[in-house]
Amino acid sequence: MNINPLLFGFSLQDNVKPKILRLAIYDRTKSLYEQSPKIVALKYTGGRYTTVLPLIQLPYQRVSFSISATDSYTGSTNPNGIYESALSLDGSEILSFRMDAISYNDTRYLNAHIDYRTRILSHFYMQHLSELPGHQKSIYHKFRNDGVIDISQKDFHEILIIVKDVAGNSSTISTRVKYTGSTNDLRVLPGKMFYPLMLDGFEANNCEFFIGEKCLYDSDHIRYNSTLKSNSAAVSDIHTIGASYIPLHEAFTVRIRPDAGISAQQQQLIVMQWTSGSKKDVQKPVWQNGWATARFRDFGNFQLLVDDELPQIIPIAFADGANLSKATRISFTVKDNLGRIKKVRTELDGKWLRFTNDKGRTFVYTFDEKCPTGIHELKVRAEDEAGNVTEKLIRFTR
Repeated sequence: MNINPLLFGFSLQDNVKPKILRLAIYDRTKSLYEQSPKIVALKYTGGRYTTVLPLIQLPYQRVSFSISATDSYTGSTNPNGIYESALSLDGSEILSFRMDAISYNDTRYLNAHIDYRTRILSHFYMQHLSELPGHQKSIYHKFRNDGVIDISQKDFHEILIIVKDVAGNSSTISTRVKYTGSTNDLRVLPGKMFYPLMLDGFEANNCEFFIGEKCLYDSDHIRYNSTLKSNSAAVSDIHTIGASYIPLHEAFTVRIRPDAGISAQQQQLIVMQWTSGSKKDVQKPVWQNGWATARFRDFGNFQLLVDDELPQIIPIAFADGANLSKATRISFTVKDNLGRIKKVRTELDGKWLRFTNDKGRTFVYTFDEKCPTGIHELKVRAEDEAGNVTEKLIRFTR
């Protein structure tokens, strides 16, 4: 469990109020991932924030809010996250959140607390003042509802948002909102509608995908299309599922049928590749009735590739037969054409030896009593996701 360290009584001087940078309003008759929020201009006068327009007129009946805010301490300019925030409607508190403690197992729910689409497309954070339907381990305390407000009941509504830090310093936003009557939106969005807390799937000729109950935070039209392969190692078309700005909490299942005529030997070396912009990953699929199945935690492009290239083991600043008597450590890197190494095993003189490693980059062993003075033999074995194996034997003197 992650516990907010500021709750332990550290003597940090703090008389700085949180800064509220942005206020956003959403049309909650639609998916959050099928709209750009209305960003409302703010001004700071008289020690509080208000909207530049005192009355915000909105053409949608159900709305929710989010804020972008930071906090700092006395004598510091470093922007930190805020501790708590609360939303009130017409003088009554509706919903609040407080950052007291978050389990390590629940940190991915951050993607439900922020406006994930805005974060991906515009690169700044907005924190929701409403609970999404798929937010299971919610940090919100609900007094009246989930933070989604029906503004059609009165001529206008008073909105108050309070932001606080641990020391009790607070800032507020106040404004009024008015429903002007709905506009007719006759757009028919492409894709199949999927809902949180429901298992559903989609089937095409050579691709199927299934989204589980705990995958989505909000409903959304999930688009699918396929394009012809361009990679010489590809044995399927490229199947595009969803969009990068739609977050997934749990992995969803992708099934792809490869091109006809794939040999049994090729099938053993096939991986499913995911790409999204410059990001990529591969997984070894499970085969059933001629279909390859794998699970991924992000939407994007999916394709089957034959990977018959061996991984590379690259020693750093030493070679076979090197004299390392003056060295303090030994290190190497492992590279793969698809960027995914499954296993690396190191043995010194026939016995397993522990190398430290930072996220698959450089493997490092600092000399200690396990490598005494003398001639030694280091064997490194690397295996990629497809099952290709490289072994390298390196002799050196210590």
